[in-house]
Amino acid sequence: MKRRNFLLGAAAGAALGAWPLASTASPVGARDLPARRAGTGPAAGIPSSRLLILVELQGGNDAWNTVIPYAEPAYRRLRPTLAIPRDQVVQLDRQRGLHPALAGLLPAWQAGELAVVEGVGCPAANLSHFRAQQIGATASAADAYRDDGWVARALTQDGQARTAWQVNGEAGPLWTLDTQLHVIAADAVDTARPACTQAFATALQAALASRDMPMAAIKLTMPGFDTHHAQTPIHARLLGELATGLSVLRDGLRKAGRWDETLVMTYGEFGRRPAQNADGGTEHGAVSAQLLLGGRVAGGFHGAPLVFDRLDGAGDAIPAVDFRSVYASVLWQWWRRDPQSVLGGRFDRLPLLRV
Repeated sequence: MKRRNFLLGAAAGAALGAWPLASTASPVGARDLPARRAGTGPAAGIPSSRLLILVELQGGNDAWNTVIPYAEPAYRRLRPTLAIPRDQVVQLDRQRGLHPALAGLLPAWQAGELAVVEGVGCPAANLSHFRAQQIGATASAADAYRDDGWVARALTQDGQARTAWQVNGEAGPLWTLDTQLHVIAADAVDTARPACTQAFATALQAALASRDMPMAAIKLTMPGFDTHHAQTPIHARLLGELATGLSVLRDGLRKAGRWDETLVMTYGEFGRRPAQNADGGTEHGAVSAQLLLGGRVAGGFHGAPLVFDRLDGAGDAIPAVDFRSVYASVLWQWWRRDPQSVLGGRFDRLPLLRV
């Protein structure tokens, strides 16, 4: 398993108990964020066994070379060197397919356990990394500012709290709300060092050793998707690591009988533009694609296919699915939370789950 695959592989092993759980010792590189209040328990309305695993593709994943419109002539015209050769695409239907590095996800697709949500974005998108990450974490409009995350609001909606864990990256606004939310995060571990495999595994073991509150969510961050230069090898490596990690996660949770109670969702701050740039990469773009996996996922395509005849004046694509529609679908279908009260507005829901 490659170096970054520990992010998902560690989560798989920890979530299903493949490793012995840590005892009372605190691992190096892990810390407790706001401590929970005594007496809190599972939030009413959220099934106690339902786990949401969020996988952040940090930097802005290129949707056009992830879910590839291989039958579209404009795809190759706009990407003369970045376009994936048709005979290498993992074809899912007669129009679209996956990057060859994602071939490991084909069994999940064939089993109806992989959903591909296309055309996702934020209206009037802000393409600054920091601001876009804030918007995604708080589920706010592009011109609105708030400091409480949508997951935190869902988990503490009725004054109760459930445990969430974060692996890699800083514990930002996705979690923050009040002291009821208990998060264990691994601090500043260098992802270039093989030793971090054990560091994150240890952090997750410690998190799962706290059995007094049920686990509701895990967030994993994969950095490196800001591919302005020499995208082809970088993107292939990242997607390969993602596919391996997700496959490990799926296999382990299926063996443990936990796959039906787990929902995995990828997301990122934005996507990339349809046309490649002069440096063999792509610039920040408004449209992305998200992957959802799980035993209860309604597999197949959702949202709106990536198209080349709806570009704006800057040559960027126009989102067809508000990112908050994906959140609303997960909130209601997975956690039985009222999306309007969590998101502060009504958003169309997609039939992403079989529940």
